[in-house]
Amino acid sequence: MISPRLLGMMGEEGAFSIVQCYLRLAGEGEKILAYRADGDTWRDLGTPEGVARATEDLKKQAMLRGGA
Repeated sequence: MISPRLLGMMGEEGAFSIVQCYLRLAGEGEKILAYRADGDTWRDLGTPEGVARATEDLKKQAMLRGGA
């Protein structure tokens, strides 16, 4: 996860190392914190296939819970 506020501070263009960006922002005084996601479900939504898999997973979960 990343704060939308930090997204506006990323001036890098094209493909870049997020680690280098975080180090730059930390050097500028921004707080870079970790988030423990134990027990949370994470999906890669960076490709159309990843979005399709996540959509199917959500549909299956809804069906198991008695949703539509």
